Amino acid sequence: MPLLKRKPFPLVPPPVYDPERKESRDRQVWVSPITAEIFTDYEIYLKRSTMYKQHIWQCELTGRSNLTYAEALSSERTEKDRVQEKLPDELQRRVLERAQFQSGRLDGVVDNVYDHFINRFDAGDLVTCRWNDGVKYNARVLRMLSENEHHDHALVPSVNGLKANGKDSEGQVNGSEARPRFLVELVDDNLAGLEEYKTVVTKDDLKRDRLVFSKNLLKKFLRENMVKESYNGAPWVVKASMAEKFGISTTLPDKLQAVKNQIDAKSRKRKLPSGTTRPRSKSNAKKALEDARKVEASLKYPMEDLDVPIYRRALSGDGPIIDMAPGQAEANQAPLNPTGGMPSCPEPSKTQTVPSECFGSFLMVWSFLSVFARPLGLYPFPLDDFENALRHNSTDIKSQLLIESNVCLLNAIINERRKFKHMTLPATTYLQTSSSSSQRGTPAPSPSRQSSYMAGDEEEDSQTPQDMNELPAAVDPPAPEVVWTSPQIYEIGHAWDAKPIPVGNDREGWEDILIGCIYDITTPDKANDVDRIFSYLVPREDTTLEERQEAYLGLSLNDKVFMLEMLIGVVNECSFIKEFMEECQEQMTELRKQKIDLSRERKRIFAERQELEKSAQESQGESTPDRILADSGDDEENINRSERTEHVPPRSESRQAVLKRKQLEREEREAKKLKMYHQQREEARARNQELKARNAARKKLDEDERHLHKKEEQVEHNMRKYSTLRIKPLGRDKFFNRYLYLDNIGGAHAHGTGRLFIQCPSDIDFTIIRERDIPESIHPNNPNTLTCGHGGGVQFVSALMRAQGLVDEADFMEERIRLMEGMSHNEAATQLPKAEWWRCYDDPEDIEKFMAWLNPKGEREHKLRREFDKQAHNLAMGMKKRMNDQINAAKPELSRRSTRSRNVAAPPPGSWLAYTNKIAK
Repeated sequence: MPLLKRKPFPLVPPPVYDPERKESRDRQVWVSPITAEIFTDYEIYLKRSTMYKQHIWQCELTGRSNLTYAEALSSERTEKDRVQEKLPDELQRRVLERAQFQSGRLDGVVDNVYDHFINRFDAGDLVTCRWNDGVKYNARVLRMLSENEHHDHALVPSVNGLKANGKDSEGQVNGSEARPRFLVELVDDNLAGLEEYKTVVTKDDLKRDRLVFSKNLLKKFLRENMVKESYNGAPWVVKASMAEKFGISTTLPDKLQAVKNQIDAKSRKRKLPSGTTRPRSKSNAKKALEDARKVEASLKYPMEDLDVPIYRRALSGDGPIIDMAPGQAEANQAPLNPTGGMPSCPEPSKTQTVPSECFGSFLMVWSFLSVFARPLGLYPFPLDDFENALRHNSTDIKSQLLIESNVCLLNAIINERRKFKHMTLPATTYLQTSSSSSQRGTPAPSPSRQSSYMAGDEEEDSQTPQDMNELPAAVDPPAPEVVWTSPQIYEIGHAWDAKPIPVGNDREGWEDILIGCIYDITTPDKANDVDRIFSYLVPREDTTLEERQEAYLGLSLNDKVFMLEMLIGVVNECSFIKEFMEECQEQMTELRKQKIDLSRERKRIFAERQELEKSAQESQGESTPDRILADSGDDEENINRSERTEHVPPRSESRQAVLKRKQLEREEREAKKLKMYHQQREEARARNQELKARNAARKKLDEDERHLHKKEEQVEHNMRKYSTLRIKPLGRDKFFNRYLYLDNIGGAHAHGTGRLFIQCPSDIDFTIIRERDIPESIHPNNPNTLTCGHGGGVQFVSALMRAQGLVDEADFMEERIRLMEGMSHNEAATQLPKAEWWRCYDDPEDIEKFMAWLNPKGEREHKLRREFDKQAHNLAMGMKKRMNDQINAAKPELSRRSTRSRNVAAPPPGSWLAYTNKIAK
């Protein structure tokens, strides 16, 4: 199996197929042509296909890297066949028997096997034999001859009493004692034996072929067919398949079995203190938790956020760490340090203009329109403008933003249906069903809905549309269940998918097309909401287009978001969306490669900077000013000392000679000082040049680092641009709250939201918190058991939340968990009424306070802090941009009034009413 990061990569198991269930028979799947995996999720299939085509795989047998999955798989198959072909079966058996039960590294085993068999031959071995003409040929060893055995017929003709290869008939070699002899036979290119070419040779005339018998080949063969346990000194054992093939026993010798039993006994003894047979006494456990600082220093961070010991010990760090795991004596005790020594969480904004029950759908709709703006033909817009457009209810000025948001989705559905027009029914059935239904006083279903109902009842009723036309007039076809109340609904939108909505004229009539589309895609679970909306849009049979336009503007924000969400559910399955996602995945692959290259470049800059600073410190230690002055002072002192010690004047020396000698000494001293001065000047000049070169190198590294930082920012920006996961949270905090940053995603506006959204934990997260009160969740044999103990359950989490300023959120959690009492996980996920809260941060100062509140010792907040470090600058810029836009929008717009004309004033430039779709299709 190809390796990923030097580890086996498991494949996706095939989905369960039940031929008796219609959902299983009609399930859409995607099959990977490389691994034959079957996927039920297109995004997972797309990610896997992209990953298999990347050059990140490694061949398990050869160790070759930077391969695709298919190349690594082909390399493994080729290498496996090559190894099996080059080693004969008899030699494979002997090699495995020799290597079995040896201990140590594989390289040592390979060396031992190679040295043993390099000059030992047996029947069936393929060797290189030196013939009587001195040329080496490929041969096969037939058998080894005994000392007294003689084969006249097997020898080639002799010359002067000597047989082939210099051996006489008595088995002696040039008068020396007899050596091991082998009967060999030459082979052709196909390794077939040549009967007429047989001879007897000694071991010196035989040699193994390097291409057939080498250490690399043996290493690959042994690695593939032998296994070794993990304990120290474990022997190599032949795999079961090869042992069965060659009849090799894998039973360990008594000595090795005794060592293995001793290792197993020690291993069980080490596990006993944390098990149930020898439980750790309370006194020992308390003694282990006496010194909180020592225990915390031995822990490995990050760890589970709610198990971080700082909340369960004194703020000073003195004293024991309380174990608040369920079943412990201190399980219900209040935490000693609920804040963890961290500042309080900044209070987010709780005033949301969009209701909480539809806020998630509202964000999803805007995020989808922003991410897929380019393929939809929709110019992106901020979230605040989208909210204002949804609340717009005036007929004086039409909101182009709201119109284009609906029209781009409708056109996408219409184009997709036109692309697959063969899936709809003929228009004759369309009209006949309409007339028959109008006689009954109920609306007729659309063609696509008819086809879906008929496909579902195919086994019960095999009538086709042509058969229905031949029925008597008094017999009507059975009418499917409908989800609407007015018969005029179908008449209004019956031809909604005839052609796309053209650009211009404010997309006149798009409301009727929306009614027809919603009518056609409605599912039974949404029947009540659609029936209520249609009753409001078409309250009677003779409504006009203008009345329906006014009625749509009068719908609530929840209903508008509900219909947009229905349209997005259909558009998300369109082919052009999937093609766009594949294109984005390819771009993401390239960006990841660029990110790896940038990481290598950063490591290079860091290494060069470290080397530069090291050399600077060394040179600075050698050439400090004090040392230079000291050296110069020592030189002068040496000169003066030499003057005093040299040339002691004799008593009989004349005065003129003394003066002349002093003059010479003075000149010599001045010459030495001048030479020393020039030498110091040269050294200073060299130091200055070295300093300038070092400063230039440091400046270049700084410049490279700035350019690298800009490239990294651009790559991060592009990765968010081509990210098609839409609402992907930055992470979660210790209380499982999710944090969403939606700017710069896909084709979104650079400062689309200008906020950091906070979503409450899901019911699954609350279930995890609730399970912390169950003693079985923390078993002594659990590998997640910590030496510092564990945090508590619901009461413990609630105390932390209240102490850190999340009082309302703690009340919501307690109420939600109270409703879950007595329910299983599935019941809690399906029967509980939906409820959630949303918060947001819109001030850059709150982001700094929030980052100070996070505890990086926890797993979730460690990842969240790392993501915040990447996006903190963009977050702050987006918030400032939104605040400036709000200030500019609040300024009064001075406009002149004209009494001569009653035309509606144009919207002020820059406002959401002045939105124009620059890429409309």
